[in-house]
Amino acid sequence: DPPAWKQVSAVALVATITNLRMKVGGREAALASPADSKPGAVSTAPPNIVLPAGFAAVAKFDLKPVMLVPTNGEPLTIESVSVLVNAPGLDRPAVVKATASIAGAGGQRVPIALDATLTDWASADGAVLLESIRVDGTLKAPRASTSVVGAVMGMGAELEEAVGPELSVDASVVSSGPGVATAAAMVNSKFVTLKAPQVSLKNGIISVIAAQPVTIDFIPSDPLRRRYLAAINPVFRDVRLADEKKPIVFTVQSFSYPIDGDRARMSGDMRLVVGDVLLDPNADNEVLNMLKVFQTKEKKPIDGVIDPLNVVIRDGQLTYKDFQVGIERQGKSWKTRLIFDGDIDLTKKPPFARSIAANYPLGSVAREVVSVLPNEDGGGSVANIINTASLGVGDALQLRIRMRGPLGDVNGKPAKLERKVKVIFDAKSIGGGVGNAVEGLGQKIGDLFGGSKDSKEPKKGKKK
Repeated sequence: DPPAWKQVSAVALVATITNLRMKVGGREAALASPADSKPGAVSTAPPNIVLPAGFAAVAKFDLKPVMLVPTNGEPLTIESVSVLVNAPGLDRPAVVKATASIAGAGGQRVPIALDATLTDWASADGAVLLESIRVDGTLKAPRASTSVVGAVMGMGAELEEAVGPELSVDASVVSSGPGVATAAAMVNSKFVTLKAPQVSLKNGIISVIAAQPVTIDFIPSDPLRRRYLAAINPVFRDVRLADEKKPIVFTVQSFSYPIDGDRARMSGDMRLVVGDVLLDPNADNEVLNMLKVFQTKEKKPIDGVIDPLNVVIRDGQLTYKDFQVGIERQGKSWKTRLIFDGDIDLTKKPPFARSIAANYPLGSVAREVVSVLPNEDGGGSVANIINTASLGVGDALQLRIRMRGPLGDVNGKPAKLERKVKVIFDAKSIGGGVGNAVEGLGQKIGDLFGGSKDSKEPKKGKKK
């Protein structure tokens, strides 16, 4: 949301008209709806400006410097805005060239240059028809200060922290008909590089096709992790790259999003490639805190690897499965490997996880954290189950932990997720010794697993 301005200096606009032509006796400039010329028609569309018949003009508009003082933050100055319009006639394309410069209190600047051609922008009777206008043009903003852009957008210092002190934007758009356009863009900054070779607009829908995917290479700064990556899986909240010369690669393979911002109509297929990472201990990370390695007093980063993540979004609902995270390197393998699946509602703010679940091998969990959790399938608390770990089942006994709740800050603080635990017995984890191990557990194992439909142990009183 834009910031609230507590003070705005006087605004002065200078217009210099070097060419102006309109038909003598033509219609006066007025406000009229597109339906006004049709007897009996009723229009609910906003009014369009009607220009005098035969109108043509060449004019330049210059805005004098304007000081903006936000309620919170340093003042900004719109140093200059200059717009040149060359409209040779109502039935001919009009050329618009604009430059602007916005400055922050520290001298940082955002330079903007726009060069556009407007086609089908007015009818023969002088009505400016916004519904049929076509725009072809380029937009450039070289080395724009992100602190100034963030202030204008009401983001404070978050944008600067996320992408770096400056960013450069080079974008173009080509229209092929009313409400139909194709755009391309390149954005570069210290932490982010975005390449969008073809983004289309049609029928109010912005879309990306698989033949021209959008790619974003980025270093995961704290705001990027908290605002965007944590909305996929909370494990990302405390991820740092082991080698920052190999950024995360996010590929938008297909995407559709309505320009009215209705997330319930958003769909897409995306892939996130991460690789080797460092996982920082954090008391607020409910996914990692359940592992004993994150309960040590040293609080040092833990080696990890994040395998490629494939995300599917349909009608604002994000899902993924078989997303693997390896934790604690052991030679060429990993001591613990978590496999996640997720079901997240992106239409909520912040996004709401209906379910993010993973199986935790019993030997890897922090007992003081998970032992107080109730067993979803009955059998008392998880503490009762943990006591069986010494009976020789090893990683065959697992806790499937499912989390639910908002993925982001609520009232300025990270939200606590609701957690449920289900006992899983994975016989494959103990191979050929499964018979002896299960038999040795006896009556106690039977009680623990009696209610779990996912269990693969024999029923009470039977031998496998």
